This record gives sequence, structure tokens and C-alpha cells, in this order.
Amino acid sequence: CNKHEMTLVDDVKKLPLEFIPVQRAKRKSESLLENMALAARRGWQLLLSILAWKPYYVMKYHQQDMAELVSRLTSERRYDIVQFEMVHMADYIEYVQSGKTVWHEHDVAYRPAYRVFKKSKFFLKRFALFLEWCRWYRYESRMARRFDHVLCVTEQDVMLLRWLSGASLTVRTSTRWSG
Repeated sequence: CNKHEMTLVDDVKKLPLEFIPVQRAKRKSESLLENMALAARRGWQLLLSILAWKPYYVMKYHQQDMAELVSRLTSERRYDIVQFEMVHMADYIEYVQSGKTVWHEHDVAYRPAYRVFKKSKFFLKRFALFLEWCRWYRYESRMARRFDHVLCVTEQDVMLLRWLSGASLTVRTSTRWSG
């Protein structure tokens, strides 16, 4: 049996449960200046998502520190497999220096974006949601083609990703390989 080493990297900062209520209480008492700074930051992220034609959700959680970490880890050492989980993490594939890439797509975000767009009634909101849906289409189809393997949870997600990407993907559901 071959021995394998793993390096796990997580972009979410884990906090003990006892800190969560304190943070919520503190968040409510933020000053007007802090709220304005947060609104300006979200506005900047929205502008970047439009200019890069990437979904807002992806741009909102993109961290340059994480991109540099992925680049540094995969260049310092040779990895057989580099796996990304969740849709917003796929954006870091461009920083991978070595190894086969696997994307664990827990939920194809194109489908819920389409549902939200179709249910919207107000014209301006519907137009903005249409643009976001178009960005999800472009983003997920492009990302699916860039990875060596895509791991999906359901057969519907497999079929949808194949349809979106227009390529023959090697995808896997939790039970079997399909190709």
C-alpha cells in the first residue's frame, strides 16, 4: 500500500461556538461608518464581478491570500491531486502549479440562479438577476472544462454540467464514474 500525504487548506475561519452570539451582538452595534465601509466593499466586489464577468458570489469570497497560498503550496511541492470543493473555490484553479485537479461541485449554482431570475417580477431586479444567471452559465461551463475531473452529488448535476460545458467531462457522482 502506497503512503500518501495530504495538505488541507480551508478558507473559512473556524470559530468556537461560544463566540458566535458575541459576534452577532457586536455586529448589531456597528457604527454608521462601519456599515458604510461594508456597503462600499460590497459595491466594489459587485463592480469587480461585472468587469470580470464572474458571479458576485464568487467575487465576494475570493481572497488573494488564499490564491497566493494555493500557488505557493503547489509550486513548493508536487501533488498528485489538488481538489477544490464548492463553486466559489473553483476560481483558484488558475493558481495551481502541479497535480491533477478535481472539482467537487456540491450544487450546480446555475440552476438556482435561473430559478431566482424566473421568479423575479420587478423589471430592474429581473434584469440584474438575468445578468447574474448569465455569469453563472459562463463561469460554471468554463470551470467544468478546466478541471481534470468533476465530482457531482446527483445525476441531474452531471447532466447539467455536461450540457453547460459542451464538453465530454469525466464526472463522478457519489456512487459511480460516468464518462
